[in-house]
Amino acid sequence: MIDHPNIIKIYEYLESDKNCYIVMEYFEPIDWSLIYDEFTLWHIVVQILSGLKYLHESIKICHWDLKEENILVNSKGEVKLIDFGLAKNF
Repeated sequence: MIDHPNIIKIYEYLESDKNCYIVMEYFEPIDWSLIYDEFTLWHIVVQILSGLKYLHESIKICHWDLKEENILVNSKGEVKLIDFGLAKNF
């Protein structure tokens, strides 16, 4: 199980004939356009790198789809990586 403060928690994965459902932790992101000072950006980058380091070293996963839509930031400055649909084990 993936357990890191910068990775979204997935509680359950369900499949039916035509659909799949992922139950994950609630995380209310803010709009990226509200983030503009260097200190805040540096804080976000450090958290992104921490999450990626965990995935790479502990879980042996590469997140191949890292983009703005897959990085959530909330009003407290907490960062969570999401969407491992294209993640690959190495």
